[in-house]
Amino acid sequence: MGFFDKLIRYKWSINFFHNGELYYEMQNDSIMRMLGYVMNSFVEHGNPNPPWSIYINYNRDNTSFTLTSKYFNGDSVAPSLIDKIKSIDSNWRVTGSEPKFWDIKNNKRLKISSSGSIQDTINMSTEERVLYLEKQLEGLNRPREKDFFDVLHEIFENK
Repeated sequence: MGFFDKLIRYKWSINFFHNGELYYEMQNDSIMRMLGYVMNSFVEHGNPNPPWSIYINYNRDNTSFTLTSKYFNGDSVAPSLIDKIKSIDSNWRVTGSEPKFWDIKNNKRLKISSSGSIQDTINMSTEERVLYLEKQLEGLNRPREKDFFDVLHEIFENK
């Protein structure tokens, strides 16, 4: 983690453990925003494949608990999880920017997604968009760095 990132600690984190060892960490002040990133994997695949486990941590006092598929109902967070979050943090309803995602083993920040999004092009002129898309297409044949969604695939789908 960078120097300033170590000083500034977000309220919440979702921690990804392999054989009891922390491998990855997502951080943000908005726990609901982070849950939105992992919910689909829990709904589609159930719990993480062993030896993986996922924990929610409230960083202000290090209260943590295991995140499992029982906390998700289709496309929403189960009321039991919201109640648990409320009991830990009375000010849990906050907005947040895109979460930070860290590869703890390699002390490296990873992107949430390696592919660009339409959001990247909103304020671009047509000419800038064309250049942006050409650059995206050039990168298709190059190996890319692991991102958050690659990690989720590894945790939930690789057997």
